[in-house]
Amino acid sequence: MNLNSQKPSERIAILATLPPASSTLARTSDFVPMDGFHKGLVKVLIGANTATGTLTLLRGDSTGGNTAAIATQAYGGAGTVGNDQTYEFNVDPHDLTDTADHFAVSVGAAGTVLSAAILEALDARYGPASDSNDSAVTVSR
Repeated sequence: MNLNSQKPSERIAILATLPPASSTLARTSDFVPMDGFHKGLVKVLIGANTATGTLTLLRGDSTGGNTAAIATQAYGGAGTVGNDQTYEFNVDPHDLTDTADHFAVSVGAAGTVLSAAILEALDARYGPASDSNDSAVTVSR
C-alpha cells in the first residue's frame, strides 16, 4: 500500500492516554500491547510543576507485572525550563521481551505537577492502525 495515500490516523493508533490532571502522586498509564505494530511513541506533556520529577518509560505484561524501566527523563521544578514542556519516548520492539511485551509511561512527582500523556503505535502490521484505537478515541475525518 502506498503510504502517501493513507490518512495519518490509518498509520498511527492511540492505544491509551493519561488524561490531564494535577497531582502530587505518581501516575502511570495502562500497559498497552505492541505486538501488532512496528513502532511506538509516547508523548508526555508537563505543565506547571512545583518540584522536579522523573518520567519513566516502562515495559511489562498486560497486567502491569514483570515491570522494568526502558528509559527515564527528568523534568524541572517551579520557575525552571521544565514548566510547559513536551517529552517523547520512542518505543522499538527490541525494547520489549517475550514476558514483558507491553509498554506504559509513569509520571513521577515530588511536588504538584500537571501532566498528560498519549501512547501511540505506528504502522500496524495488519489493517489500518485506527482499528486499534482506544475506545475513547474518535476519528472525525
